[in-house]
Amino acid sequence: METRVKVVLHGDTLLLAGLHASLAAYTGLEVLCVAASPAGEELSALRPDVVIVDTSSINFAVFRLLLEAPAGLHIFGVNTAENRVLVWSGQALPASSARELVELIGQFSPKRADVA
Repeated sequence: METRVKVVLHGDTLLLAGLHASLAAYTGLEVLCVAASPAGEELSALRPDVVIVDTSSINFAVFRLLLEAPAGLHIFGVNTAENRVLVWSGQALPASSARELVELIGQFSPKRADVA
């Protein structure tokens, strides 16, 4: 059975909608979209490997939810104005395409699956 990396796009911005359309084409990923303000339990119940947020629209409630995220969960902040992905560890890595984002997901996923 194929191991897929579960990616949750957290929010409802046009950027995240576009990422959903792009990332859904990668067979190694299971991509889900959730509203910008689900309860922490809802997000935890999805058991994502990676959560992606649009940093241009993040609010304090979402920020707090992500601060309380379980250990091992990788959080990526995307921002089109800066053409980069901010990995919650504090690393800022260049990414300007879906392919580059998929490579980062593969690099940081605990499953380390070939997500392409």
